[in-house]
Amino acid sequence: MCEPGRWAVAGRGSSRTAWARTWPGWSRCWPARSWPDCPGWLVRRWRCSAGCWPKPSAWRSRSGGTASGRSGRSDRRRRLVDSRAAEVLRIGVVQQPAPGPATAAEEAERHIRVAAGSGAELVVLPELWNIGYRLPTLAEAGSSDFRAGARRAAEEFLARIAEIARELRVAVVATYLGVDGDALGNCAALVGVDGTVLLRYTKVHVARFAGESAFTAGSRLAAVHLPRRGGGSVRVGLMICYDRVFPEAGRALALAGAEVVLVPNAGPLCGNREAQVRTRAFENQYAIAVANYPNPPMGGASLVCDGIAFDPDGASRDMVVWRAGDEPTVGVVDVPLGGLRAYRSAQPWGLADRVPAAYGR
Repeated sequence: MCEPGRWAVAGRGSSRTAWARTWPGWSRCWPARSWPDCPGWLVRRWRCSAGCWPKPSAWRSRSGGTASGRSGRSDRRRRLVDSRAAEVLRIGVVQQPAPGPATAAEEAERHIRVAAGSGAELVVLPELWNIGYRLPTLAEAGSSDFRAGARRAAEEFLARIAEIARELRVAVVATYLGVDGDALGNCAALVGVDGTVLLRYTKVHVARFAGESAFTAGSRLAAVHLPRRGGGSVRVGLMICYDRVFPEAGRALALAGAEVVLVPNAGPLCGNREAQVRTRAFENQYAIAVANYPNPPMGGASLVCDGIAFDPDGASRDMVVWRAGDEPTVGVVDVPLGGLRAYRSAQPWGLADRVPAAYGR
C-alpha cells in the first residue's frame, strides 16, 4: 500500500524523490496508476517493477541524459527485482511411518535422499523420529542407565544426520530424545548443509496430558540464520507440535526474526489445528512447514503455509501451498521466499505496532 496524497506534481519539486514518496519498499505509480491497480507490486524505492513509472521522457526532461540509457538501467534493475522476487526455498516434508529406534537413522537417510533428489534444500522430520515416537515413562526418566543409552542414541543419530547433510548439501531438522543431566527433553536440531548443528531446541510446551510427563520443558524459543547452499541465508525458527497452539510461541519466533518456522509434529491435524497453523503464519508473516506422521495413528495432513495472506491486488488468498493426505509421502514444496520478503516489507501491520505494556501478563 502506497502512502496516499504525498507526491509532487510534474514539474515541481527539486529531486527525483519528490515525484513519488516511498513507504516501506513500495512506490506510488505516477502519473496515471496507483496501487493496487499497478501490477508492479515488487518495487524498490521510487522505481516501479512494471515500468509504469517513471517514463523515460520524464527522466530526460528532469535530469538530463538519454531515455535509452535510463531505460537500460531501469531494465537491469527490474530484472534484479524480478529475480529476487522469484527466489524460492524448496522444503522437503517427511510424512512417513515412525521407524524402530534401531533403523531410525537409516529410514531418515532414505527419506532425506528422496527429498534431496527432488531439489529440496531443507528437510523436516516428524517429532521424536530417532525413537519412533515411543514416549519414555517416568521410571525410565529416573533411570541413569536409560538416560545414558538415550544420550548415546541421540549422539549417534545426529552424527549420521550430519554426515548425510554434508554429503547431500541439504539442511535437516532432526528430532530426537535428548538428555540434559538428569532430564529428558523432546528435542529438534537444525543441521546445516555443512553438517554443523546450528540450533538445538527443546520443546517448551510439554503435552503432559498426552503422555509426555517424563519430559522437562525447554526454556527458550530461538531463530538462527541458515546459510543456503547457493549463497545467502534464511532465518529459521523451530517449534515442536504442541508449541504451535500458543500464540506467544509464534510471536517469540517472529520477534527473533524468523522468516520460516519448521514444526515437527506427532498428532492429529484436524481443521481446527490447521487453522492454528494458518493463524501463526498470518499474524507473524512467516512461512510454516509442519511434518506429521501418517495414518495410522496420527492421520497425516502435513502442510506448508507460505505466509503471504494477500495478493498484490489486496485480495485474500489461501496461504496453504501444500497439504498432504493421510498416506505416507515425502512432499517437496517451493516457498516463494522472495515474494514473502517483499510482502513482509510492505504490510502496514506487524511487530512495529505492538504495545507490550498494554498486554499485561
